[in-house]
Amino acid sequence: MLDPEKALEIAELARLEAKKFFGIPAEIKINLTATRREENHLAQVFYMDAYLVADIHFDPSQMESFQELWEVIAHEVAHLESREILHVVQVLEREKHPLFDQLNAGVEKLTVRRTRDFVKAHPYQEVNP
Repeated sequence: MLDPEKALEIAELARLEAKKFFGIPAEIKINLTATRREENHLAQVFYMDAYLVADIHFDPSQMESFQELWEVIAHEVAHLESREILHVVQVLEREKHPLFDQLNAGVEKLTVRRTRDFVKAHPYQEVNP
């Protein structure tokens, strides 16, 4: 299990680096919350377009390393790069629309590719070993 205090520190660094890398505008506020989540659900971003606020909930107790945490937070921030689509996906999910699964799968594939780009450009480096 990861040290909770250090996990928050690493998550904050990842949030800042990823926000710059993905060109997320400064006016979009990204909150981080470490919390217990359902098994195999490491993190999720909730974006409120009308308020320009994103909440990332993540569970460091399910992660094996700070490297994994770095990549998970970057992945959630990467979703904000396509925030207009993310907003639509969230609406479709709430309405249980039949197109939700297809659109969500496409957004997820794009986000995985962009996360790989971030990790290549900004690999995790140990902080205060």
